[in-house]
Amino acid sequence: MSFIASEALRRICDFAQQHVSNLAWAFAKMQYFDAPLMDAISAAALRLMCEISPQGLANIAWAFAKMGCHDQPLLDSIASGEVKKST
Repeated sequence: MSFIASEALRRICDFAQQHVSNLAWAFAKMQYFDAPLMDAISAAALRLMCEISPQGLANIAWAFAKMGCHDQPLLDSIASGEVKKST
């Protein structure tokens, strides 16, 4: 898993919104915590916030909760409602 985390860190700037939420979900599901990766996921999610679907946000929020990561800027952004509206 450490190899996957390091590769994801190297490439996360190129990830689309779904890739970011899937990555967060997968690492939480595997219960593999990598602090730099979680920081990068948060930064990517904040950058893509207006593009992330409600399901993607739920996956990210669940992953951070499951991993015990408290990221206030990310939580504030999700709570603000400035997210992609479901169509």
